[in-house]
Amino acid sequence: MNTALESLPVGVATNGTLTAIITTTELLIYDGSTKRNQSYKFSTFKGTCIDFAPDGNELLVGCDDNIARFFSASSLELNSSKQLAKNRGQITAVSYNRSNSDLVAVADANRQVLVYSIADKCQVKIDDWTSHSARVSSFAWSPDGKHGASGSLDTNLEIWSVERPSKHLCIKNAHTEGVTGITWLGPDTVVSTGQDACIRGWKVSLP
Repeated sequence: MNTALESLPVGVATNGTLTAIITTTELLIYDGSTKRNQSYKFSTFKGTCIDFAPDGNELLVGCDDNIARFFSASSLELNSSKQLAKNRGQITAVSYNRSNSDLVAVADANRQVLVYSIADKCQVKIDDWTSHSARVSSFAWSPDGKHGASGSLDTNLEIWSVERPSKHLCIKNAHTEGVTGITWLGPDTVVSTGQDACIRGWKVSLP
């Protein structure tokens, strides 16, 4: 897939068939080639990050007005009656829990990661994940969905527990000048990237 965009891309996600891209001006859906299926122009808000629901039928878009919004993956129709709106900073990362699709993590520029319950009318289920001291840049769920990992401009990685939300493991100074990305390689192994131009692997003791 090679295609020119009209504005700067800031996020990408795929469900295996469709590819969703957000730019500074719009949300786009491609069918896996260069064919553009649908587009949604941002007006009163702008998208900052994106993730597909586990079933592939819905998109969650984090926005610069502190709200995460749901779109139909096939039509890009905005679901105006359903949104995640309890964060207090610009949304920086959104992530569905692949093992429990009811849970969605939403990170923000106000140093917090909130976990919402979709089934419970999009209410906040976990609000204890607040140990970062600067903008949260990335988030990823563990393969079993029982833990989350976040990285921040504060240089630290945090490992969180769904079952014990107040417990966490902090890896201090993981990357000088800030963490830029994070993912899980296994049940207790995390890989991170940072502003120090390094990729690092971490064997973690889960909280």
